[in-house]
Amino acid sequence: MELKIIKMKKGEIEIDSDDKSLPNVLREALIEEGVDAYTYEPQPLLSVYRLHITSKNPPKDLEMAIDKVEKNLSELRGLFESELKV
Repeated sequence: MELKIIKMKKGEIEIDSDDKSLPNVLREALIEEGVDAYTYEPQPLLSVYRLHITSKNPPKDLEMAIDKVEKNLSELRGLFESELKV
């Protein structure tokens, strides 16, 4: 998986990804926290997906979303591990 910040200015950040799932998961986490975020495909024939974030502090909001996703994955792992133990 490759991520690349393609635009970063005051109040705005945009990230390119070669995978669709991570930008969508981050978008959901950002929206749940009231941050304006969306994903889109700039060129349907290429495998490039973008996450666009607009807020007062986009890097901080992105970091918060990553932490939230990590926490959710950790909880999910714990549930699976407890269910799979015999």
